[in-house]
Amino acid sequence: MNKGNTKFSLTINIKREDEKALVYYKQDGQRFESNCTIKMNVETPYKFLISFRPALKLKSGSLKNSGLELKEESFTPEASSYTLFWTSHEVCISKSKGRDRFPLSLNVGDMGTLDVQLQCKFYGADDKSHCLWGNELHHIEYECNYKSDTLSYDIVKEVFR
Repeated sequence: MNKGNTKFSLTINIKREDEKALVYYKQDGQRFESNCTIKMNVETPYKFLISFRPALKLKSGSLKNSGLELKEESFTPEASSYTLFWTSHEVCISKSKGRDRFPLSLNVGDMGTLDVQLQCKFYGADDKSHCLWGNELHHIEYECNYKSDTLSYDIVKEVFR
């Protein structure tokens, strides 16, 4: 890793592992900490596809301090991708008009931990209406800077697609 700033992109794709593979999000405007809320169900298995450009080595990941199973999918000099598996077993249904902050912590090679704050709203495991309102979440793109002199990250841009 070179000295100074290192720019890279991070893409996060979230899918359900059951028959309802799509995850949705809604735009909340300025009402909450983040402009977009990811809609998820409790008691549901999910997989997070994590991609870096250029390639970075992902050592481990956790969601809200809970370790995630990690599988390397591909690694080339241009890009790397990993799958993280998580089940929302110990998550409570979100309160009406409430949002939950879920830090996704990624332990990246010798660069330390990159924390991405995901804003989520959780619905019942069998909810088939509210969790499907909004836009299909294809992925979230982040433009990031790593500062080797301070061992810190800046997320410069976040785009939901």
